[in-house]
Amino acid sequence: MILEMIFSASLVIKELLIYFANVYDHTTLKAPHPARSAKLSNVGLTS
Repeated sequence: MILEMIFSASLVIKELLIYFANVYDHTTLKAPHPARSAKLSNVGLTS
């Protein structure tokens, strides 16, 4: 039960992080795009 809650919470957090990263991507040009894309794909690979 607790493990399931932790797992679902981590999924929600990951979704939020990806969402905020995408929003940030669209609102600023400060950071280089390839670096951020690599970071996001790394998150996807480790899950």
